Parts: sequence; C-alpha cells; structure tokens
Amino acid sequence: MRLSILAKDHPLQIGNNCWLKLVNDEGFFEIGAPIVTEQKTRRYNGRLIMKMREAQVRINNLNDFFKITVPMHLKRFEKMISLDSNSPFLVGDSLTWADLAVFDLVCSFDRTANLWNTPSTFFYIPEPLGPYQPPAEIVESYPLINELSKIIKETPNIKTWLASNPY
Repeated sequence: MRLSILAKDHPLQIGNNCWLKLVNDEGFFEIGAPIVTEQKTRRYNGRLIMKMREAQVRINNLNDFFKITVPMHLKRFEKMISLDSNSPFLVGDSLTWADLAVFDLVCSFDRTANLWNTPSTFFYIPEPLGPYQPPAEIVESYPLINELSKIIKETPNIKTWLASNPY
C-alpha cells in the first residue's frame, strides 16, 4: 500500500514528537520519534526498512535497542505480571493477546530465530559483520516472563503450531 498523503522529504506529524516521512519513490518511509536514554534525550530517525542503512549503523542501533529499549519494556511486563501473584499472565487469569504479543517478542530475541539468519528478513545483516546475535541473556533476568513463555510454549495448539512454524 502506498501512502499517498506523504510527500518526499516533507514529514507528516503524527503525534507530539512523532512523524512519517517518505524517503524515496518506491514508497519506503521513515518513522521518527525521540528516544529517552539514561544520559539524555536524543532525536532518533528509525527506518522501517533497515536494509536502507549500512550494516554497522544497523548493528549500533540494534545494540542500543537491546541495551536500552528492550530492558525497559521487559521490566514493565515483569511488573505487570507480578501485580497478580495468583496468575502467571499479564492481564487476568487466562491467556490473552497481550501474553501472546510478549511471547512473540521474546521468541524473536532467540539467537537461532530465522529473522537473524535469513537474508530475506527484516533484521538480517550479512557477513562479515553479521548475522547479528541478540544478547543471549536478554530475558534471563525476568523470571515471570520466562515462566509465561514456558506456559505458552506448552499450550497444546501453540506447541503444535510452533513445531511446524519455528521462529
């Protein structure tokens, strides 16, 4: 789908500090938003299509993502799960779409996931700098998220689906 409301190099404001900008005539666009780090607030232009960047720039952005953004969100999810000591789920006492979304995210952090090793995928970085390897211990310090992931992996229909559709 082509976003015809976007003009090349003229951003469309979509929030207080967020924008969309058409990057080229093929319809690739950029999403921009400020990112808050522990040191300072900085402006970050995140490309939706990472193939448009040099491999080293993509690696640096992924390193920042796994160092700053991922832990911030995993801490929030861990806290949400901990609010109800009688349930291993994010919301309520049964599996919801929220749990599946977190599960999907956690599975994508697996170093063996196809998205890191397959040239046709979004995050693939070719040799000699790639393929990129997310930090192996990224989820280890979040026991409630680990438990949630185990429950979801063992849910019969999901277990069957994962067997034929590995990440």
